Parts: sequence; structure tokens; C-alpha cells
Amino acid sequence: MADSCPTCVMLDALMASRGFTKGERTVAYSEPVRKVDRKVKRAGGRAVKGMKSALKEAHARAKKKNGEYRKGWDQSRMMSYAHKIRRRNS
Repeated sequence: MADSCPTCVMLDALMASRGFTKGERTVAYSEPVRKVDRKVKRAGGRAVKGMKSALKEAHARAKKKNGEYRKGWDQSRMMSYAHKIRRRNS
């Protein structure tokens, strides 16, 4: 073991206090394994995939060409309608 790091010095002292001899004080050591960086993907089920087309349909019905909501529509009603379409389609 490398005696330069504080952890190794502490382990040597601890093992010596427990009665281990110098030959028995070696600890198995391996190089740290490098983690592979990979993109985390969210698990999307059937409902998530069907929501895309449902939102497009609900958006077309709820909004005018200039982007304003039609009379009687708001974001809450549009999302409720999209969920209703998704349930109907799946």
C-alpha cells in the first residue's frame, strides 16, 4: 500500500493496533473503474407516445390561427381534452 495517502496511514495504524503484523497489513487494492458517461433517458410508455398526437389535435381545436385560445378554451381545458383523446386512441 502507498503510505502517502491519509487513508492508508490510518488503516496501517488501525491494523497495527488490532495486532496484525506488517505482512498481514496489506489490503487488496484495485484501480478505480471509470464510469461510462451516457445520456439518461426517461422511460416513455404508450401514454407518453400517444400524448404527442393528442396534443396536436387538442391544440388545433383549442387555438385560433393567431395563437389565442378560442372562446371557452384555456390551457386546462385543452390539456383535459388531450388526455381524453389519448385515452380514446389507446
